[in-house]
Amino acid sequence: MRKIIGIILTFIILISFPACGSDKIEESSSTSEKTVSAVSSEVSEKSDIKAVSSSAANPLELESWGRCAKFSVSEQKYFSVPVRLMKVQKGTQAKKQAEEYLKEHDEYKGIIRPDNDSQWVVLDYEIMLDGFPMDENGADASISSMIMSDEGENIKVGDDVFIPVTVNIYDDETAFEGTVKGSIAFVMPKSCKTFLAVLGETGEENAFVKCTV
Repeated sequence: MRKIIGIILTFIILISFPACGSDKIEESSSTSEKTVSAVSSEVSEKSDIKAVSSSAANPLELESWGRCAKFSVSEQKYFSVPVRLMKVQKGTQAKKQAEEYLKEHDEYKGIIRPDNDSQWVVLDYEIMLDGFPMDENGADASISSMIMSDEGENIKVGDDVFIPVTVNIYDDETAFEGTVKGSIAFVMPKSCKTFLAVLGETGEENAFVKCTV
């Protein structure tokens, strides 16, 4: 099945990979290509899923349902949908999934690749579409994301700020209800063993998930 790809972040500062720390966030690390209402509406939950709010101070665990903002094309605004991270991958499998995907898209050849001190990390997630507003084409699994330190700040690499570029990988097949799955790939220093995955558009509702590699 043909894949489509979205680049959520457009810059990265990286000089070396000593110890992994954190720094306070001074600006948004995710941008939106859509001009929309800043108000998110909540999708009614038709299933038995009980999604909860989260924060950097109170993050979700893997496989726990949270809520994040997803853009509705039909309504031209964001709606809060149930979302959960299912798995954190690294090593051979993560490298294969990321590299093979990017190899099919030459326009993204400038994206940073791992060196000896860094590695590919892939996060598998799913979102619930029940009650999500959509047109006759349905909806896909695309969501925005960014990666933060486990303190909820920018990741520090030595004296420098390291901002991972997240690549949203998902099927181009759409659905009208139920769950749809996708992945988020990014390069991470090997010295960073824990971090927060922040799902959803910046400035809208986010799901914060505690991750360990």
